[in-house]
Amino acid sequence: MECITRFEQMTAWLRSRPRRCRIAAVWPDDDHSLEALRRALAEGMADVLLCGRAERYAALSADFGPRAECLSADTPVAAARVATAAVRAGRADLIFKGLIASDDLLRALLDKTGGLLPPGGVLAHVAAAEVPGRQKLLLLSDVAVIPQPTLEQRRAQVGYLAGVCRRLGTERPRIALLHCTEKVSEKFPLTSDYRTLCREALDGRWGDMEMEGPMDLTSAIRPQAAAVKQLSHALGGEADALLMPDIEAGNVLYKALPLWCGARVAGMVMGAACPVVLTSRADTAQAKFDSLALAALTAAR
Repeated sequence: MECITRFEQMTAWLRSRPRRCRIAAVWPDDDHSLEALRRALAEGMADVLLCGRAERYAALSADFGPRAECLSADTPVAAARVATAAVRAGRADLIFKGLIASDDLLRALLDKTGGLLPPGGVLAHVAAAEVPGRQKLLLLSDVAVIPQPTLEQRRAQVGYLAGVCRRLGTERPRIALLHCTEKVSEKFPLTSDYRTLCREALDGRWGDMEMEGPMDLTSAIRPQAAAVKQLSHALGGEADALLMPDIEAGNVLYKALPLWCGARVAGMVMGAACPVVLTSRADTAQAKFDSLALAALTAAR
């Protein structure tokens, strides 16, 4: 597989596959969600199960026939249960959040009898950004789910980042552990977690990869900054993915990239039985479509 460095490449790769991804869309009643789903259907990269009120999706059903199937539900909460049941039954490969509160959807995912989280599983968010002037996609975790990750949750985040990097064609991912300092310090306990993660990476816990940290953002993604600071780490200012110190830093960076850098961004939740597109209800149709493409790439078999 060629290295995917742009969202358009991702969409083209999905179109080329003989088996289309199957999306379970939960209450996609807002215009942006419907537009993203319509585009996924029109480009031939996915089929859709529309979980909610059939009358709201009549136009999609009419235009795409059996590729846009309706599964009736009277409320958003009921629609979430219908979508998780579709995944459990093997009828869907990913879940897409429409006009439903994130808490309601997460409750369905975490339900002990009908949910999708395996025993001991960790839900974490992985985002991708296409930043102008950068030659490849930039991955980030976690920007939306885990407030203050424990060491075990950080291990899961690293695994998800490495896995998505490899799905994008980067066989030897470079992951930077972000902080405001380049030194392990008792003042910042999480830097001790970083030291542990780096040791585990050297021992091969996540396969062939490069991991360094703690380090600041410029040292992680700008070769000139790493050279000026005379940092000898293997990343050389060319990280493929950033492990964020906490959700506050992650969320601010994720939202700043499109606002001030003109980046295209996408995100999904990993750790359940399938990827879950958990975009904001205020996100654009483009961001929702790119998130569907990222999740479909991750789910592809």
